[in-house]
Amino acid sequence: MSPPTPRRSRGPARAEDDRFSAGLGREGERSLCAAEAHLGPQLNAKRFEELLQHEQQLSLVMHRYLYAFVREILQACTCNRLHTTEERCARWLLVAHDRAGTDQFALTQNLLAEMLGTRRAKINLALAMFRRVGAVQYVYRRITVLDRKLLESFSCPCYGLIRQAHELVKL
Repeated sequence: MSPPTPRRSRGPARAEDDRFSAGLGREGERSLCAAEAHLGPQLNAKRFEELLQHEQQLSLVMHRYLYAFVREILQACTCNRLHTTEERCARWLLVAHDRAGTDQFALTQNLLAEMLGTRRAKINLALAMFRRVGAVQYVYRRITVLDRKLLESFSCPCYGLIRQAHELVKL
């Protein structure tokens, strides 16, 4: 029996040529978003380390972001194990809404299903329920949050913990 072949990550992080792309984007008030197309400013790793050592403000923001990011990952792992698809879907939509900075954002059911580790059919049912009660509107690849408080009522408590961790990133 041969060992399992590791799946190649489709994530945006790349370490080619000791370079990476980073930019402050709307993925959060001060979060990093790697540019898949390398459209953001580029630094080599050594220069980035130097900046972290000499620029206290940058170092503080990066450490806070890293803390919030790890907390979010750990909370999502726990959430995926303990909560229903509807609760997790509401949590994910609320986090996306926070980071989009607008009530309407692009999102496919397939991506949402992949992010939550569930089948698209379950996402379809959750979105239909949210639409039926007036929390969201879903039209081909577009989500509009109509009633945030109502959507929050469907979310598990994990959303509040994730939001609280990301509040630390803001200076």
